Amino acid sequence: MTILTATSKTATPGAVSQTISQRLKALSVRPHSLTVSALIDRYMAQYAGRDPTRLQRLSTWQTLIGDFTLEQVDSDLIHVCRTELQTEPPLVFVGLDHLGHQIFKVKGRAHVKSTATLNRYMVAISAVFTWSIEQRLTPKGWVHPCRGIKRLPESDGRVRFLDAAERTRLFEAVRASQYPRLHAMTLMAMKTGARRGELLGLTWRDIDLKTGIARLGRTKNGDRRTLVLLPDVIEALTPFKSSDLDRYVFGSVRSKYQVPKRLQELTVGLVVLVHHTGKDTTKGLRGHSSLFAAMDAAIEVSNDGARRRWSVAKSKDAQDGDARTFKLAVVEMGTDEFGDLITSCVVTSDTSAEEIRQVRLPQGGNQKIVLEALRPFFRSGHGAGS
Repeated sequence: MTILTATSKTATPGAVSQTISQRLKALSVRPHSLTVSALIDRYMAQYAGRDPTRLQRLSTWQTLIGDFTLEQVDSDLIHVCRTELQTEPPLVFVGLDHLGHQIFKVKGRAHVKSTATLNRYMVAISAVFTWSIEQRLTPKGWVHPCRGIKRLPESDGRVRFLDAAERTRLFEAVRASQYPRLHAMTLMAMKTGARRGELLGLTWRDIDLKTGIARLGRTKNGDRRTLVLLPDVIEALTPFKSSDLDRYVFGSVRSKYQVPKRLQELTVGLVVLVHHTGKDTTKGLRGHSSLFAAMDAAIEVSNDGARRRWSVAKSKDAQDGDARTFKLAVVEMGTDEFGDLITSCVVTSDTSAEEIRQVRLPQGGNQKIVLEALRPFFRSGHGAGS
């Protein structure tokens, strides 16, 4: 006779307490010899702020003290680095290279960084150290190295207001500018107090000319704000109203989407662009949606394997949606220098689709089954007499 015995798997309170204690000890172990460069990489991987200069400034810190471990970083080192930074000229972001790397150039004629710029560099590295302490990445008892460094005094700047004569000259100058929206932009800045970056980020989706309201998504301070548009501002904006709601209100008039219109004006002719869709044809043309909005007409050409088809996707002065099928006929153009045949193709009308639609299709169940079985044969182009 076999005797079965049951073993209880219920852990005792002492064992559970020991397991939790071991896990807590493992979690409390902090990384050793973590370098400043590695710390900055971790910080930027989770950074969700809106400061576009944060990466550039932290890259400078990586160059200065990136190889130092946190145990080696103290307030004396940070103070020396700030003094070294002050001797370097200020940089300004000018774009990206072909590899996507940021490009900077010397800003103006300044030879040294201002105290305000140095304070921004200190804010950037201080944020990294504060985050590392909160994440328990620093050695135990480690002192924040920026805590003992005083903020440099900044200039209050010059505050003055334009008088009536200066305002008159200003608006005369912006009206004479080659940029047609500069007058509207200047007027809106003066009447609403909006920052330059806020105005340049506005799209027509953010502006309601009927109610006289402009909505700013997130401002420099991270808050949402609404601008009230006075009648003269609405009047200045109205001529530039675009049906493309994603188009920038104060976008460039020299963008690649405006070049064809300029060519059309110069040649007094027709400018045709050949463009492609992505893999998902339902998303339309590749690139920004303002391309489609800038066109007077768009003809979409497709090939589903059975036949080629063109359709009017957009027509400024006619009805959209008209479609026709077509064929490509091969034409011999001659031979090249090696005696090989040169061929091209021409578009010919394809009326087979219209002829098929005129024929009454089978209605019976068995007839439909036979028709479906013969469709591949018909599409392959084999006739009854072949």
